[in-house]
Amino acid sequence: MYGTFVPCPSISHAELADGSSVVTLEITDKDLKFAKAEFPFTLQITFYIGKHLEISLTAINEGDVPVEAPAALHSYFAVSDISNVKVTGLEGVTFSDRVAGADPAPQSEMTTLV
Repeated sequence: MYGTFVPCPSISHAELADGSSVVTLEITDKDLKFAKAEFPFTLQITFYIGKHLEISLTAINEGDVPVEAPAALHSYFAVSDISNVKVTGLEGVTFSDRVAGADPAPQSEMTTLV
């Protein structure tokens, strides 16, 4: 949504003892060039890059009024073998399998892509 086509400067980066890296990027409502934000905000995305990849998105309401801030990460990564890709952290999240035509159901375990 807001982060699309907006340069996100790095606000921190570090190499950890295990050789992995952590990088945090940030944009604010003031960084928008082509749209006006409905409320003042700061978005931070942190990448933990090492043996595993972890991505964390934080939305901060910089205003005085509570707001809803739905968000989604549409990241595209090149992988050498899709059968080696596993998605974790979605246990308990409700999803709809539109291909199978199933009713919405909670995710019960780690997802392996094949």
